[in-house]
Parts: sequence; C-alpha cells; structure tokens
Amino acid sequence: MPSSAAHAWTLLCDFDGTISHDDATDLLLERFARPGWEALEADWKAGLIGSRACMAGQIALLDVDDATLDACIDGLRLDPAFPAVRAGRAARRP
Repeated sequence: MPSSAAHAWTLLCDFDGTISHDDATDLLLERFARPGWEALEADWKAGLIGSRACMAGQIALLDVDDATLDACIDGLRLDPAFPAVRAGRAARRP
C-alpha cells in the first residue's frame, strides 16, 4: 500500500474569503478562465441566471492543468484564526 504522503489530501472549504484571505473562485477565474466568465457573473448579479448555472458555466471556462491548479490552491493564504484551520493543524501534529 502506498504511503499516506503520496495520497495526502488538502481540503479547502471556503466561501468568499472566509477561510482564505482571497476568494478562491475569483482568484482561479481571474488567472485561468477563458473569456466569458465575467458575463456569467454579470448575468447572475442581474438575476438572469441562478448561482448553480453561473458557477457551472464559469468552472467550464477554466483552462488549467491539474498541477497548476493544485499549485495555485496550495498557495492560498489561510486565516490561522479560523477554527477549522486551527483544528486541522492540531490534528497533523505528531
């Protein structure tokens, strides 16, 4: 069986910069999305489409490989005062 380090997981559950200092979705869209994601955002803000349609359309416009996406997410600055971040760090201590 492979070592746990080879299959380590990183979970980032965030909404609008609650856990990370930056909004993860906005950051990914600004860096990696093909044109059109802003129009979907405008349609959502105007009430023309729902949040599910907006997010699905925007995510479909991402043009990034897995390694680059992972590196970007790994680089997000997390708020060390957020309880889940503190708990996750405490759980990793030997």
